[in-house]
Amino acid sequence: MTPSVQLRDRQALTRAAVILVVMVGVLLVAHLFVVNPVRQEMRRLDQAIAQKQEDMAELLRLQRDYAHLRQRLTRAEQRLLPGGGGASLLGTVEEVATRLQLRERIVHMRPQPEITTEGLRETSAELKLEALRLNEALRFLAGLDEIPYLLRTKRFHLRSRFAEPALFDLSLTISAYEPAPRVMTGVEGSSRGPS
Repeated sequence: MTPSVQLRDRQALTRAAVILVVMVGVLLVAHLFVVNPVRQEMRRLDQAIAQKQEDMAELLRLQRDYAHLRQRLTRAEQRLLPGGGGASLLGTVEEVATRLQLRERIVHMRPQPEITTEGLRETSAELKLEALRLNEALRFLAGLDEIPYLLRTKRFHLRSRFAEPALFDLSLTISAYEPAPRVMTGVEGSSRGPS
């Protein structure tokens, strides 16, 4: 081989080596600045998708819980005492006692001060019945439970009588709820300008 052919072969090998080094360099740069960031972004997006799926499941659970609570609220609102004095707590309790033939056992029925909060007026009464047999006390409580209105027992005390252990004295404080009348404020009730 002649020196010029050898020189050409060396130059060709050098060019091939340079091209190979440049290609490896370009691939490394492309991997560092393109492929790696894309992979990291894909991992981040995969994690975001998983988090959004968990959030969506939580949102659906909250939606079901809200619908259930809304149904309970609607049922409770249907059991409120009718507004406008259509029914009274004391009258309803007395009616139950009369129906169960326990009216004469009522020692006292004392109304408690009314409390109005969040659109509801709470009417409470303290009741005391004396000399009840256990089955009469249970029938009275069952009768209160059957009232179509929403009642809440705030205090309950049943104790046997000292002189006659077969008889009991029943004391309880119960509350009923009714919608509170809306109070018109100056802003709601006023009109602007001549009519």
